[in-house]
Amino acid sequence: MNFSHICLAFVSLVGCKSEITNTLCFPDKGIKSARIFVMIESDTSAKELEMRKTFVQIDYDTYGRPIKINNTMEMTTVLKHYDNGRLTHIINRHKDMPEVFFLSDEKYDSIHAAAPYVTDTFKVLSHYEDGRPSVINLHDGSQVAYTYSGCDLTIESTLNANGDTSDQVQLIYERGVVVESIWTQGGLETKLTRKLYDYEFNEQGHWVRRKYITRENEEVVETRELTYY
Repeated sequence: MNFSHICLAFVSLVGCKSEITNTLCFPDKGIKSARIFVMIESDTSAKELEMRKTFVQIDYDTYGRPIKINNTMEMTTVLKHYDNGRLTHIINRHKDMPEVFFLSDEKYDSIHAAAPYVTDTFKVLSHYEDGRPSVINLHDGSQVAYTYSGCDLTIESTLNANGDTSDQVQLIYERGVVVESIWTQGGLETKLTRKLYDYEFNEQGHWVRRKYITRENEEVVETRELTYY
């Protein structure tokens, strides 16, 4: 998947300015920070559970917009900046990884650990009338264009320098949470679909547990530890 989607996927519900009153556009309002842990049930005869020691921490402002995303597995830090409620730019510090394929986990981890850090800045070029971003400019000259259907559907299309769509992600929501993501890669017509299910919510109505199936047919359980303002 295009790396831009890793850090931009969070934008879809957090670019709204304060005029939007639909609470489904601010599903995490009230949360100060969230720490997401991943547990994978390996597809083996023993069905052994492998607990990841890494996590993603997301810090929010009082409107429920992410302002900092720290991924300890990928060793990335994303900072989101807003002006008058509108997302203006994103600063992304990440490892400068070469294009690598079909490597063992050990070999990949070794290359990843040795890779230098780089910092990219993504600028929002335009917004819709409701304040949500419509076009974000990436560091390599490509762009991500957004279209929305209320708070129930977000489509992220990565456009190359010629304006052609290289890949696209559709995020489908129900009651403020993602229930399905569909990734399509342009020229290869490769489509990957992921359904998220078995959501559990706390007393405040925020999700604290959910599941999905990976391409390797492994069931992933995500849990979320929340702190509040």
